[in-house]
Amino acid sequence: MPRKGFVLLMLVSVASAFQLFGQKKKCSGVTTRRSAHSDAGIGGNGPMPVEIALRIAKQRAKDGGEAAVADLQKLELENPEQALAAVASERALDAKGFESWKWGRLAEEAQRVSSALKVAGVPLDATLPSDAHVGALNPSKGKPGAPKREAEWRARSRALSELQYWTLRGNRKAEAGLLLAVRSHAGNWVGAAADQLLRQAWGVHADAGVNSLMQRARDALKKKDAASALEGFEAAAGRSRELDEGSGFADAHRWIGLTFHRALDDPTAARAALEEALDASPHNYVVMMDLGKLLAARATTAARDADSVAIAAWLAGAPAPEPRDQDAELEAARAYFDRATALNPALVADVVKVLPPRPTVAAWREACAAGVVSFADFGVQLQRAR
Repeated sequence: MPRKGFVLLMLVSVASAFQLFGQKKKCSGVTTRRSAHSDAGIGGNGPMPVEIALRIAKQRAKDGGEAAVADLQKLELENPEQALAAVASERALDAKGFESWKWGRLAEEAQRVSSALKVAGVPLDATLPSDAHVGALNPSKGKPGAPKREAEWRARSRALSELQYWTLRGNRKAEAGLLLAVRSHAGNWVGAAADQLLRQAWGVHADAGVNSLMQRARDALKKKDAASALEGFEAAAGRSRELDEGSGFADAHRWIGLTFHRALDDPTAARAALEEALDASPHNYVVMMDLGKLLAARATTAARDADSVAIAAWLAGAPAPEPRDQDAELEAARAYFDRATALNPALVADVVKVLPPRPTVAAWREACAAGVVSFADFGVQLQRAR
């Protein structure tokens, strides 16, 4: 066979082999292709990420079918944050200019808050979720060679800081995430860190002018100029009320209440200001503690004054005055303390220092046996306790 013909035969053989190999690979890909099901994860192991499941459900809903639309709605209701991020991302791609930027920021906020919530609420002895990767929250994104414990510590710290950032921007979901971390991690470093970050977020306003007025008012209070401090806090509350179109800055109202209580000795005005602060920030357990301390102090003062009046009347031979009931304010103080400790269990130690625990039958029996209280007082005090 001539040399040229042999070379041509070899080239044809090689081309046929490559063509046959490609056909086999294509057929293999068709036969081994896995169906995309919402319960199947990447590589066939574990649950599928919610973001991918939402995309598949939306595509099926577009193809038609009431069952597919119902499945999409159910998935969106079960995962509102991921659904919001998906919708915002789609609109950011479709819109132009400022509208595109706005929807993009909304998608980023929803995604980052969702990922931070997945990390912040996980117990210390549990493994962090693998899909909480946005914002470098996944511990696998840590430094190479770092111990797993250190990587998880960094991931939790970043998640809490992320929630504080969005809380400062008015995201109620992020605030709820910090509250969840405070309550579920009471007694460990995660709860203490979340508590500190939450207190800082409650004490800062988004407007620099409001923060400047607050700082000047606090400086005046340090100089014992209560009148100037009160004027500054009221100015900050007024400015924030105009900007927020609501009750205003809760911390400004709180400082107004503290000024009335501690500097001007006006408990009635202090209570009104603190209640206004709680209206502006319904989950602010710091304000709840301030209200409880104020009402407990008023109840103690009223009881002391009542004893002094009764002794003076007895010495003068006058009839004893009508006894004043301080139970209402005391019970109101307990109610505020109960709300605060339900949100932050670590505050129980502070409550015990201010308010003694509610008397029980066993405690009063021991007190009666020791002669601390009389048996005549037992029924009265027990009735009050109930």
